[in-house]
Amino acid sequence: MATLIHSINATINGSCSHADVVADAEHHAYAADLLASAEALLFGRTTFDLFAGFWPQAASSRELPAHIVAFGRQLGDARKYVMSGRELVTDWSNTFRLAGSLEAEVANLRRRIGGKLVIFGSPGLAASLAGANQIDEYHVLVQPFIAHASPRLFESVTGRRRLHLTSAVPLASGVVLLKYRPEGHRLDART
Repeated sequence: MATLIHSINATINGSCSHADVVADAEHHAYAADLLASAEALLFGRTTFDLFAGFWPQAASSRELPAHIVAFGRQLGDARKYVMSGRELVTDWSNTFRLAGSLEAEVANLRRRIGGKLVIFGSPGLAASLAGANQIDEYHVLVQPFIAHASPRLFESVTGRRRLHLTSAVPLASGVVLLKYRPEGHRLDART
């Protein structure tokens, strides 16, 4: 069964708007390494639409930095699953829509792919899966900002979830990468 990893950028006060991110070469290196280790990606519809609106064109850009172009190509090659009740029309390669019940679709996907299944962003989707205790590892890139944009990190999760810190890595930009595992979840040697 695939290990489900959620990676998200969040300001120190919990805003996880895509506009409040230090997206430098070091940040992209982290994301590229995580993507390289993944069997597939899982997106909520809003985050997928943001990615699809930028990354396919970035993959062939002559104006963007080389690390951005390389990450765009890497995303294009990856299998991408999008949880969405709305029809999905995209020409981005290797993209598949999941339209059934969230828990059933994700459980089936995890059984099929093995390895790592990574969620980039997608705060609503991740909150639903966190609420159902389905996330095996959290990667929170704490951004050096206080911001009041929506959405907020895990705002729909009710109750308390105990997490164990597995690493904390400060980046040169002031971002801190925190990795956590939920208490009581299986440890997987592949992660």
